[in-house]
Amino acid sequence: SNLLPTRAGEMPIYRDFLRGLGFKTATVRQRFEGEAELFPVGDEHVFTYGAVTRQRFVAKAGLPPWRRVYGFRTERAVLQELRPYLGVNAVHDFELLLESHYHGDTVFCSFGEKREYLLAYLEGLSPESRERCQRIFGDRLIPLSTRDAFHYAANSFQVKTAEGLRLIVPAGVSDELLKEIKSRGVTPHPIDVSEFLKKGGGAVKCMIGDLGELVDEPVTPISTVREFRQRHLYHSA
Repeated sequence: SNLLPTRAGEMPIYRDFLRGLGFKTATVRQRFEGEAELFPVGDEHVFTYGAVTRQRFVAKAGLPPWRRVYGFRTERAVLQELRPYLGVNAVHDFELLLESHYHGDTVFCSFGEKREYLLAYLEGLSPESRERCQRIFGDRLIPLSTRDAFHYAANSFQVKTAEGLRLIVPAGVSDELLKEIKSRGVTPHPIDVSEFLKKGGGAVKCMIGDLGELVDEPVTPISTVREFRQRHLYHSA
């Protein structure tokens, strides 16, 4: 994250860890919250952004007599920095509207054999983005009810198992949504993440960094993690 100066110290730690696992890394100048805002849907990509504002407290009626303004986390202009890494695949950019759904992966979730289906909380998008999203994805789109959206159903994560595809969803989403997911050949698997939802404002996906499927043998992950811990946790002042 490069949203807050207080989190700038995380950057070199994550960079070194990922490089140790064999990944190449790149740095962008503008505000961008990673694959929470940019992810594949079939052969295309979805990119989300919103108005970035100064985080602050403002007065309100009631108790407590203030509320915190967070704003959104990613600027639209960063997409130009990202395009060289995305190849020729189409990228559809959508504007987020509700601060309660602050990342793209709280409004969207792609799943399916090719991640071709899309759960979407359309009310979390600006009117123009909402209309365009419906036009682009058509019958691949599964609109989320307000109830499911505030259970953070879009903050789910698909895994491939020996028994087939499973979509790990937060417990409490509606039976109707579970049926919609299952009808598309994916087994929904609810899990209780209510404690994280209360304290962090997210669900399953907010606890995961998706690094994609393994295509080669992993790079000695145990020794890499041990080296990382020694360098950054045990000996850093």
